Amino acid sequence: MIGADSTSAKIASQALILAFSLAIVVTYPCHADAVALVAPRSVIYAGDMIPRSILERRQFRAASVGRLESYATIDAADGKIARRTLLPGQPIPLTAIRAPLTVLQGHAAKLAYEIEGVQITADGQAMESGGVGDHISVRNRQSGLVVRGRIESDRSISVARE
Repeated sequence: MIGADSTSAKIASQALILAFSLAIVVTYPCHADAVALVAPRSVIYAGDMIPRSILERRQFRAASVGRLESYATIDAADGKIARRTLLPGQPIPLTAIRAPLTVLQGHAAKLAYEIEGVQITADGQAMESGGVGDHISVRNRQSGLVVRGRIESDRSISVARE
């Protein structure tokens, strides 16, 4: 009886080793799909402008980046500002950088409202800072009314019709 238990234990042990080996093969594929993403060559600190010279496209395993939405082209990240510290060799997430600020909190801003070909402009004061494409709050200097608008490339604030 002792020999039978020993044989059963060996078979169970070998079955466990085989099952573990198969699990490793299934969960860790040899030829994973690769994706090219933008990564810095050196540390970039929060608030720093990102120069093209320290960016590179690197290959990453698709499984290692998962659903992280990252920059795929150097042109898209060049000249932007880091929102947080970016580490060398790591992909740059879309949420980690922003456009340079074009409107500063407390400074004057031109409000523009257009309806059916008629454009109305007013002087405003930015309640928050932002870059081109950002939506910010602006106070109309005449009426005191606070409105939200989108920063345009000419630094004006386009107030949407609600």
